[in-house]
Amino acid sequence: MTPQPLKIRADVEMTCFAYDGIEKIKAAMHAAEGVSTEECAVKMKLVAPPLYVLTTQSLDKGRGVELLQAACDACRAAVEGAKGKLVVKEAPRAVSERDDRLLAEKLEALEAANKEVDGDADRSSEEEEDGGMGDFDAEAGPATIEV
Repeated sequence: MTPQPLKIRADVEMTCFAYDGIEKIKAAMHAAEGVSTEECAVKMKLVAPPLYVLTTQSLDKGRGVELLQAACDACRAAVEGAKGKLVVKEAPRAVSERDDRLLAEKLEALEAANKEVDGDADRSSEEEEDGGMGDFDAEAGPATIEV
């Protein structure tokens, strides 16, 4: 029997509110994936802004955890260089298939929540014109109220 590789995962929150923050976050993601080796490929995925997941597979748990930690450090250096912020929510750890299922369910729930529903459409111009100040005659002068 051949040994099965362990799945190793880390959860991070990454934000960058600079002018081109999205590009800086993409660059940080590429920096994290650049730490990959031939034996262990590091992947970084967006769960829901600002939550990201780094994953790899390795036969050696310690080596895989070290690789993901290095990927987190590379990502942090890249995003903080652009005045962004990276917070490690869950440190690199080996995960089971149950953890993978929970992550997949979470992704599906977030995708379902983001789908457009009937009430999301823009209001028509007729609805916008209904509201207003009513009938007002500016030339009639001030209204007087007799008591």
